[in-house]
Amino acid sequence: MSHHICVNLDQFRCNDNSQCVPSSVVCDGFKDCPDLSDEDPNLCPSERTTKKLRALTAPFGVISILASQCRATFAAKCEWEIVQSPGALIRLNFFSLNLDPGDELHIEGRSTGIRLVLDESSHQTHLIPDNKLVITYRPKQNVLQTGNDNLRGFHLQYMTEDDSTCVGRFDSWNGTFSVPLQLYNSKRYRPGLECKWKIVKNVTDLLAAHIYSYGLAEGDTLKIYEGNEKNETAMTIGHYDFKNAPPTAFASHWEILTFEFTSKNQSSGDIGFTIDFQQSCMNVLLEESFGRIQSPSFSNPDQRREFHCSWQINVPCSDNSCGITFFFDHLNLTNKDHISISSNSDDVFIDASHLPLLSHRISEPQATLLMYGSTPYFAADISYSIDCIEPKLSEHVIAQYETSERAYRSKVNYYCTASPNVLSKTATCDEGGQWTEMPPQCSCE
Repeated sequence: MSHHICVNLDQFRCNDNSQCVPSSVVCDGFKDCPDLSDEDPNLCPSERTTKKLRALTAPFGVISILASQCRATFAAKCEWEIVQSPGALIRLNFFSLNLDPGDELHIEGRSTGIRLVLDESSHQTHLIPDNKLVITYRPKQNVLQTGNDNLRGFHLQYMTEDDSTCVGRFDSWNGTFSVPLQLYNSKRYRPGLECKWKIVKNVTDLLAAHIYSYGLAEGDTLKIYEGNEKNETAMTIGHYDFKNAPPTAFASHWEILTFEFTSKNQSSGDIGFTIDFQQSCMNVLLEESFGRIQSPSFSNPDQRREFHCSWQINVPCSDNSCGITFFFDHLNLTNKDHISISSNSDDVFIDASHLPLLSHRISEPQATLLMYGSTPYFAADISYSIDCIEPKLSEHVIAQYETSERAYRSKVNYYCTASPNVLSKTATCDEGGQWTEMPPQCSCE
C-alpha cells in the first residue's frame, strides 16, 4: 500500500494514507478525509456537541450526510450555514430525505426569522426568501443501532436565485427599478436587504428621477447621493425613512446618481418604492395624485449650476373637474431665474419680482411646471396635490371652510345645527385628496 507523504508541517495525513489536508480543517466538523480520520472522536475534543459552522458562499452546492456520520463525528447535531448576497433567494432541492421519528431537521432564515421544521413527508423543494440559512440536523440517538443507519439522513442540493433588482447599474436612456418584494406577500418588501442602484449619465443633459409608491417600515432607510465615476466626491441629497419621504421628482447634473436601501433583518416590510429615471429633465411625466418637486442640488448650494427642467403633471381625475394646488414650501430666486405653471386656462410666471403669496391653484387636473435657474441662488421645493372631494354631510351638519374650498391643505370646521356655536370637528385636505377627519354624526336634538 502506498503512503502519502505530507510535504508541509501544517498538514494532516489521513489515517488511510490517501491524502493530506490542512491542519486548520481537522476537527472542524466537516469530512475532509475519506476515512473520517480528520474528525476522529479520539482526536477531537469530546465536549464538542455541534460542528463548527462553515459558511457556504458558492451560489450552488450539495449537502449530504448520514445519521451515523453525524452522530459519530459531532456527538449531538450537525449544522450548515448558507450565506449568499443580500436580496437573494435560496432554493433547496432534497433528492433524499430519510428521517426516523424523533430525528430533527429544521431550516432557519437568519435575516427573516423564517423557520421550517421538516420530516419525511415534507416537500422536496423549498424556495426561501432569505440570503442566510442555517440547516440543523439532530438524529435521535437511541435509534442509531436499528440497522437503518445506512439510509437515514438526507442529500440536498442548494442553489441561489439571485434577485438582480437589488443591485444594478444603469446607463440606458430611461428605465425603472424597485425594491425586491417578499415571495409570499407582493405588497411588502423583504427583510435583510442591502440594495444599491447606480444611474450613470451618458448625455450632457441632467438626469431626472421620479420616486413613487413610497413607504418604509420603521428602522429601514433609503439614502440618495450624487457623485462622479471615481467616487472622489459624494454629495448627499438626503436620508429617508418611514417618517421622512424623499422628493417625488428631482434632477442631477452629476455623473452618477446612487440609491442605497437597507431593511432590518426582522423588518415587517412595507410597499417600498419604485424609481423611474431618464437621461433628460425635460417633460418628466408625473401621474400620481400628489408629489413634491425639488430643484437640482437643492441640498447642496455650492454645487448648483444653470439648468432648465420641466414636469408634466397629470393627476388622476375621472371627469376633469379636479383641481391642483401648488405650495411653494421653499423658494429662493432672482430676476434671472423663474418658474412657470401653465394649464389650458391658466398661466403663472414667478421670479423675484413676481412672487406667489404661498400657493397657487389651477382648476384642471393637468399642468406643466417649468423651472429655469441661471444663478446659484435658485432653490425650490414645491408640493402639490389634487383637490379633496366634497365631504358628505348629514342634514344636521354645517361646514365652514377657512380657506379655498376643498383645496390641498385647506381646512373645514364642522358644527352641529343643534349647537351652531360649538366646534365639533376640524378637518384638513391632506395630500392625495384625503380629508384627515370625517364629518361628525349630529342629531337634531
